[in-house]
Amino acid sequence: MSKNLIKKAQVTSGKAAGIVARETLAMAKKAADMPCVIKEKTIEAIQVTGKTLRIKRLKSDLKKWEKKRLAIYPKMGKVVFKLVEGKTKNIRQRRDIKGFLHELRKCEAEIGKIKAKITQAEKSSKEQTDYRAAVLNLSAKEKDVRLLAVKSLEHLGDKDIIPILTKRLEDPDLSVRQETAKVLHKLIEREYPHHEASGPEPDQRKVKDNG
Repeated sequence: MSKNLIKKAQVTSGKAAGIVARETLAMAKKAADMPCVIKEKTIEAIQVTGKTLRIKRLKSDLKKWEKKRLAIYPKMGKVVFKLVEGKTKNIRQRRDIKGFLHELRKCEAEIGKIKAKITQAEKSSKEQTDYRAAVLNLSAKEKDVRLLAVKSLEHLGDKDIIPILTKRLEDPDLSVRQETAKVLHKLIEREYPHHEASGPEPDQRKVKDNG
């Protein structure tokens, strides 16, 4: 075998070894991160399942109270009918009607509370879903999708999203970088109201530098 062929073989072998080494390191990193990913996904699944079960229980309670309210009407109707027949001086029947009205008010109050809880739980569940979608869309290929994701996180995000959003300050698109800086500023002001900025904001500097 000629020296040139030997040299080429050595170079090719070295490149292959480098690729294998990089892939091995990448796989090792993924394996190291896997428990965290599994943990996050498990927590997320538990939260979603918990909210779904809570909404299901609330709807079940709502049906019970609505059924109870419905059962009161015929009972009260019978008493009212007797009073209309001419027994208007019957103190017991009047007391019964007051009792029915009290039960109806109680049912209405409980139904109102449960409906409010269901609305809040469904809103919270939707916000959580929208939040996860927005975080995923931060890495989308389309700049408009990334821009919309950044804007939505102004209302959906909290202090935990700040480190993730900071990475978008290096977005290839200027409009995304500018919007990220605005959103980060608003989030920091909202989540850290006593925070005192010293000098120019680092986020704005990054945007200018990258622009």
